[in-house]
Order: sequence, then C-alpha cells, then structure tokens
Amino acid sequence: MGFDVKAMLMRRFREELEKLSSHSGDITSHTDYLASLLNDIEFEINVLRSSFALPHHAVSETVPDWVKDDNDAEDADFQLPEHLRGTGEDNGEEAVMNAILTKRLLAIAQAAEKARHGGKDAVYQTGCQALGISKATLLRKIKQVSAKPPRKQRVDYGTSALTRDEALLISGVITKSKRNNSKRLYSLEKTVNDLRANNLINAGHVDNETGEWFPLSVDAINRALYQYRLHPNQLRAPAPCIQLKTDHPNHVWQLDASLCVLYYLKNPEKV
Repeated sequence: MGFDVKAMLMRRFREELEKLSSHSGDITSHTDYLASLLNDIEFEINVLRSSFALPHHAVSETVPDWVKDDNDAEDADFQLPEHLRGTGEDNGEEAVMNAILTKRLLAIAQAAEKARHGGKDAVYQTGCQALGISKATLLRKIKQVSAKPPRKQRVDYGTSALTRDEALLISGVITKSKRNNSKRLYSLEKTVNDLRANNLINAGHVDNETGEWFPLSVDAINRALYQYRLHPNQLRAPAPCIQLKTDHPNHVWQLDASLCVLYYLKNPEKV
C-alpha cells in the first residue's frame, strides 16, 4: 500500500513538473518557482517526520507482517522470478519486492547510467532518500533486479609479447639453476633481469602511437610461461597415469623380451 501511494504521488508530481518545465521558455523561467515548490514539499516531509518521530534513515528494513499480507493480497497475480528475489540472509532482512519497487529501482539504475561523469552519486542519494534506505542497500537491490552485460574481452586476449624462444631461454635458465634438492637458485625476476642485462631477451613491447618501449612485468612473463607450457612447475610435473581400456579379451598382448639366466635345481628327482 505504501509503495503504491508513493509511486502514484511521485508520478503525478513528476508529470506536473515536466509540464511546468516545458512552458518555462515561453515567458519567463520557472526555475525559482520549482525550487520553492520542492522546498515546500521538503518542509511538509520534515513536519510529518517530526510529527510521527521518524528517523531520517531507516535503521532496519524489516517489513511488518501486515504489510507483507497487504502486498501478497494486492500482488497475487504477480510473482517475481527466483533470481530477482533476495535470499533474506543479509542482515536478517526480508527480501520482499513488488513490481512497483522493481520499476523504481530500474528507473534509478537507468538514470545513473545516463548520468554524466561524477553524477551517479547524486542519483543514488536521491534514490536513497526516496526509498528510505542506505546507499549500500540500494546498490544491492539494483544488482538484484538489473542485469549487466558481460565485460568485453580484450582484443589481445590469449597473446603475449613474450616470444616462444624467449620463454624457452627463461625456462631453461631457471631449470638449469635448480640444485639436486630441487631448490632454485634463480628466481623468475632475477632471471629476466640478468637476461635483459646481457641482451639475450627483449621481453617487452613497443607502443605503436608513441614508439616507447615498455618491459613486460614479471607477472605477465609468468603467465606467458604457463601459456607456452614452459613453466618450471609444469616441466617438473610427473608423467600422468593413463588407464587404457581394451575392446575385448586378448585384444592386447604383452611380451617380455628381456634376457634372463635360467637356474636348474641340483637334484630335480627329489623335488
């Protein structure tokens, strides 16, 4: 009931503001009038808050049982999908969202997307004041009802400026420096720095626009070694154990071709 009344009032109020704003250029600007009108509304809201001893921000978002019953009765024909319903596990809150609240959250999300750089916070603050919830709760509920497109994949995904020959050289130096107790004497960073100092590897890329050369980071070189399957950890991995399955009995035969020495018993008759 509360959401319905609020939505109706906000819709009518926004329509009237749009009408006044559309006629503002005919004779004179209505900016001051609209600002004073909003001030009057804020004054009336503060009076209501003071009369009913209401806080400026809701401490808890728990919905009373009688409100749940009214919402269930009014929205009997509308059911949100499962992925749009909250779990009710965060802070023990009851995630009850009807269609009007969902539309309101989507409108706030769309307004934030259309806002200029640095203007999203103002949109979120307005939404928090309208819904009476904190910013963290608002963002969490917007995430529940809206779907974001997946992140675009980088154009150079799966490629590296480190060549395979450089990866072979780096991996060979690290593997050769290993002691008999499997301890490494050369770290990846020290190996790359020494090979660069001796002009044995480049391990970098050139910016096409500025022509500036940038060295690859140790993490990027480490990922490239794994992509080439030349990382020392991969090379030291034991051989995999593979189980083979035959199509039928006697499908595969095993022969022992090793040479052996035959021993004969001294007294074969007594055995």
